[in-house]
Amino acid sequence: MPNVVVSIPEIVIRGKSVERKREIYVVGLATDNRGKDPKRSEVPIAAYNETLGNVAPEAQKAAALQYAVCSVSNIFPRIRKDQRVSLSGSGILIYPNLDPMGMLATHFVVVESDAGARDLGTMLDKILNHDGVKSLVKQLAAGVTQPLLGALMTTLIGQIPAVLKKNRDDLLFAHNHSGFDFDDYGARPGEVQSEYPVGNDRAECVVRVRVNRGT
Repeated sequence: MPNVVVSIPEIVIRGKSVERKREIYVVGLATDNRGKDPKRSEVPIAAYNETLGNVAPEAQKAAALQYAVCSVSNIFPRIRKDQRVSLSGSGILIYPNLDPMGMLATHFVVVESDAGARDLGTMLDKILNHDGVKSLVKQLAAGVTQPLLGALMTTLIGQIPAVLKKNRDDLLFAHNHSGFDFDDYGARPGEVQSEYPVGNDRAECVVRVRVNRGT
């Protein structure tokens, strides 16, 4: 079965802002059909090239991480309008080279930071340990279904705006990518690697989907 990587190799900030030089970071979420998998948090996250346990050890305890991948990039400082965020290669990882086992759903947000360094553990704790998320995790423990996974993703996504608002951070852009094994997880037909330009009047990105089928 193939492994899939979803990443953001390019980000450009557009539009007007009070700040001439902005600090930018990305929050990513993903669910798949792997079922309960405690090893999810052992894979590298986002642009840190680190595990969640090393970056935010308190957040690693959240039960939701047995069914979802959560990533937060490092902060990119001094980003001006129309300036590309400094990324190369795969850039920021949203789904890090796992086998989705038939279904993959991802969501990410590009955020303008107000306060500089983030309290990453506290932010993730509020997202991952919301009462609605905990309730769905209990249901998933009894049996994984695609409707429950969809509800988990929807509930996780729903926490992000409120958490960012409390941090006085601005959500510039949000995007979903999803796919199934029968449509190569959203890659274009016949392509090993597909890139999709996405964005709005505040941020533009390239989403890269790579399906690694091996030999």
